[in-house]
Amino acid sequence: MIRVDYAGLGGVCHGLRSLGIEPVGIEWMAAACRSRAASGLPTIRADLAAYRQPPHVRLAGDEATA
Repeated sequence: MIRVDYAGLGGVCHGLRSLGIEPVGIEWMAAACRSRAASGLPTIRADLAAYRQPPHVRLAGDEATA
């Protein structure tokens, strides 16, 4: 699973899915979150300036920064 920051309406996430990669987006704008939900895209509604990933959640690429 890959985390997509500033996920918006989901263009990047749809592209990742077409490559067989399952993304989870982080987005704070309510309208964008509703559009993502309607498209079936997993989304965490959060302000990235304040978001802290739970310590038990590991995403692709985390091992490079751990």
